[in-house]
Amino acid sequence: PGAKMDPLALLRDFTVRGQAIEEQGDALLFGEWRAQKAWPTLCRSGNTKEPYTVGSLWFFVTRRDLAAGAYIVQARRANVATVHLEDRKDILDYMQGKSNECRLVDKSAVATLAEKVAAPKRPAEAAAAPAAKEARSDEGAEQDQNKEPGSLLALSQEKIAELQNKRRAAKLAPKDEGLELAPAQAGAVESIIARERLYENRNSVLRGRGQRALDSVLSLVSKPQQKEQHAAPEPGKVPYDRFAQPGKIDVGGFNIETGGSFLPSASAPSATRSAPQADPKKSPAMPQRRVRHTPIIMVAAHGKALLTLYNIKVFLEEGKFEPVEAVMARGQPKPLEVIIERKVGQRTVLYKVLDGTHPMTEDQWRSVIAVFVAGPAWQFKDFTPWRGNPVDVLANIRGFHLKYTDDKIDTNVSAWDVCLLQIDRSQRFKDYTAHHKFWETLDIFVAKKFPSYVVQA
Repeated sequence: PGAKMDPLALLRDFTVRGQAIEEQGDALLFGEWRAQKAWPTLCRSGNTKEPYTVGSLWFFVTRRDLAAGAYIVQARRANVATVHLEDRKDILDYMQGKSNECRLVDKSAVATLAEKVAAPKRPAEAAAAPAAKEARSDEGAEQDQNKEPGSLLALSQEKIAELQNKRRAAKLAPKDEGLELAPAQAGAVESIIARERLYENRNSVLRGRGQRALDSVLSLVSKPQQKEQHAAPEPGKVPYDRFAQPGKIDVGGFNIETGGSFLPSASAPSATRSAPQADPKKSPAMPQRRVRHTPIIMVAAHGKALLTLYNIKVFLEEGKFEPVEAVMARGQPKPLEVIIERKVGQRTVLYKVLDGTHPMTEDQWRSVIAVFVAGPAWQFKDFTPWRGNPVDVLANIRGFHLKYTDDKIDTNVSAWDVCLLQIDRSQRFKDYTAHHKFWETLDIFVAKKFPSYVVQA
């Protein structure tokens, strides 16, 4: 084995003297010494304590005049690790000879040493090398001529065509990139391939597979026909007809002529018949009016939420935020529900606010249009129509989240489909912006999901 040198000392010596360092593939040539770029040096990072490689230090020293941004861009393009910003001045002073010591150089470690390469050929030897090579090629040609002639001509035309086809196929075949998987990765790939399913296109489906390929389609088509057959009346049984009732109709004590009509005809009773007299003891039932439920907005029940039943009314009606702690300090009791009165043009629209601490009916759940999200997923555990799934809840009702501008957003909230409302801790005049954004977003959502709740101004 030849002599060896520390590559860090070689790099410093060549930098101080201003000698050129030759780059040769993955190696650097310091005159007659060679060092690989990937070799670690005794110089370590001040933060990570990881050693800098020969290539990273050489790349930094040779581009020391570049700006920091330009150096980082060029290093990324060359796929070279960069020198940390806080280490650059110490390394540069040491490499340029301005200081004889460097705090980043660990002299107690063992360095990978550069090896001495063979001396370059002399001009006479370099000139003689092509002549020797030519002589060897001439000898090889003579040996080829001494071989049995006509070996290529002895091949048949079919064999020659076969060889040409093989060569053409080899050119067209995709090149192997040399990708080799570890055993664990190969097993994972095989398990993924085993779970893959083959999807068919419309042409393969229309072709069918065998005589019973369309049985599933025929069964779907025959289901409505089977239902109609089961619903058909039995033989001999007359179906119900509201206009052909036999016998006398019970009118419940009222003086109603069931054979009468509003249309003029010869058989119709005279128009001078007496009007039916209502029984004073019995009053006729009034027709049922369709009940329009009040839209409901849900809030969180726990104290960490910024909006609860304590302070939601003044925020949604007046656009003013008051912390829950301030309201509780005044001794104000917590209401069971809050009614919000909102002015829309000349009309007043009512909204109900609940926190879900009491059981709700199905009609109430169908009336929920919005929810203020606090962050924890257990807030939705009592949302029974959606089985407590936050994703399903927020896909059917509009979610909102109120936070201070200097607070970090909750991890769950950032992953959910909610409208973010922000307020300042001290500047209360900015609360109205969040108030206006809430009603504007809610109106757009209600117009799409709950058109029956849309109010015209």
